[in-house]
Amino acid sequence: MLISRLGSDDAAARAREDRLVALSAGAARVLVVPHLYHLPETSSIWARLAALDGPVLAATWLHPRPAEWLLRRHGVGASGLTVLSLLADDCFAALRALLGEAGGAGTVEELSEAATPRWYPVVDRDRCRECGHCRQFCLFGVYAAGPDGQLVVANPDRCKPGCPACSRVCPEGAILFPLYTQDDAIAGAPGRLMTPDPAARRMLARHCGIPCPACRQAGPAATPAPGSDAPICPECGRALASAPEPEPAAGEVFDEIDALIDDLDALTERRS
Repeated sequence: MLISRLGSDDAAARAREDRLVALSAGAARVLVVPHLYHLPETSSIWARLAALDGPVLAATWLHPRPAEWLLRRHGVGASGLTVLSLLADDCFAALRALLGEAGGAGTVEELSEAATPRWYPVVDRDRCRECGHCRQFCLFGVYAAGPDGQLVVANPDRCKPGCPACSRVCPEGAILFPLYTQDDAIAGAPGRLMTPDPAARRMLARHCGIPCPACRQAGPAATPAPGSDAPICPECGRALASAPEPEPAAGEVFDEIDALIDDLDALTERRS
């Protein structure tokens, strides 16, 4: 059992943490640590947590999704990971249900280390499509491409505090800022997901080679020659074999529907 403290002078938060420790101590081995999000990248606590045997149950002051991917980025919970949020009203009932299956005597150990406030993105690897949009958009050099081409948060502390811009342009809602208070979707709240903007959809289609929802083409997009008047798909930017057909006017749509109904009526009369 891993319990991450808020690390503030909030008496109510401290009481909530201590109650969680008391509930856990009789049934599990408990490690109490500073706020995980604020721990330095080089903290020895990360190595200690990554070395834990078996499944890990973690309670943090983050929403479950960013907490899970923060822990996984540091190699915690490779044998299984369950995350509880201390922000949730039902966290104590959920803990009782989980510990009721464990049983056994427990111990409590508190690991202390200075953890100054930090601000950086957490990537949901289940959603990331490696489009590179966040890396191209970021002005501060936070992201890089790893040796295998996978997105890496290479310089987290270069991120500008309070800036969630890369999260807003992510086509898949994969970039989370757990401490962002102005939008629950950016913070990774359960059931909330950022809605991608049209420019992000175009980049996803072009760079990942997925079929464009408008023209159904896939693969890399060729840049039209200067001065070319070749038609371009407005959604993904790929060249089209012919100009896209204009959307029919509302009256034309209704006329077509009426004609189809007349055809069906005629077919019914012939069969009767």
